[in-house]
Amino acid sequence: MTRFSSCRSSNNKNTFLFLATLLFTLLSILLTSHTTSAGGYTFQNPTAATRWSTGQPGLITIVSTDAAKADTSPTSRLLTITLRISSGGIFGGSTAVAVIKDGFQLLVPPGSTTGSVTLTISDWVVPATLAAGNKYSVHLTRTKDGFFDIPDSVDSPNFQIVAANVTAPTPTPTTTTTAPTPTQTSTCNDIKEQCAAQSKAFEPASGTTPCSCGAALIVPSIIGSTNSASSNKNTFQSTGGPTAAFAFLLLVVLTLF
Repeated sequence: MTRFSSCRSSNNKNTFLFLATLLFTLLSILLTSHTTSAGGYTFQNPTAATRWSTGQPGLITIVSTDAAKADTSPTSRLLTITLRISSGGIFGGSTAVAVIKDGFQLLVPPGSTTGSVTLTISDWVVPATLAAGNKYSVHLTRTKDGFFDIPDSVDSPNFQIVAANVTAPTPTPTTTTTAPTPTQTSTCNDIKEQCAAQSKAFEPASGTTPCSCGAALIVPSIIGSTNSASSNKNTFQSTGGPTAAFAFLLLVVLTLF
């Protein structure tokens, strides 16, 4: 009787050890399911060193080796990509904070010689409302097709999102005009002579305005100027003028008669 009880106790102990080992293995699988590769999908971006800025594009790169069959429906094996934040705690878990891309396939075409296809998303903008932190990850899930299909999922490593730096616009400098240096007196004398030679009025310097030549001068034409008067005087002197010529003609007529 004692031997039987001892044997049963040993069996119970072995069963307990087996169940504990199995439970530990399952728990290890669950805890290590947060990997960069699962099934036919692998994250290349983001990585653990990634730093996204709110309000800026975030780069996502996924490689798929999931091969399509000839009869694969366009609505099967659809993928969804979400941005998640870790909940923390001993049980882990995460919460979705944004949907990045939903309802698409990433399959290697049937008969393709290429063993993989790559999806790159570079135009998705990180929501500006997200809080900064280092517990963010990108999560990919594949919908279940049929009763016996096992849904696939994969997570990127945790990475950081930082608040975007707001740079104040640089004010445009105001252009200032430097006042011209007052012209020296000797220079104004030269300009005055040039104005006179060009028959233009001379404008003296005043305040910050330098001296310069103004409008052209109007020189009046005087009738009987020195040259013309001299010429007329000489002409009349050589002819004796109209009165002398008439007197000479009258004398000739009187002599004839």
